[in-house]
Amino acid sequence: MDQHEPSVAQLIGDGLTDEPLGARLDAIRRTASAGGVTVTVDLHGQLVGLILDHAAMRLPAHELAARIQSSAGEAAQAALRDGLAVLSAAASTGLTEDLATQLATMVGLGHEDR
Repeated sequence: MDQHEPSVAQLIGDGLTDEPLGARLDAIRRTASAGGVTVTVDLHGQLVGLILDHAAMRLPAHELAARIQSSAGEAAQAALRDGLAVLSAAASTGLTEDLATQLATMVGLGHEDR
């Protein structure tokens, strides 16, 4: 997790926060790195940051693309887990378990990955 990204505990808050749930979800950003490629995505998996070091810039296009895609996928899974944690704190357990199962199916995660 990047030092500027809020932790799950910060996003959930103490239960007394005035910050709307949507704003807390919108604040989710997660970062993953691999071989000189650093990717940051939001809760929706949208790319919001990309850093390539000098070595990554010299990679063949297909290898660079694979590292970007892999890092983006890893960051998106972390963002999704954090989003579910925030929702879990705000909703009933049954609702978030159902949502987690549906989202895991959509993104191809097994039950053990959640």
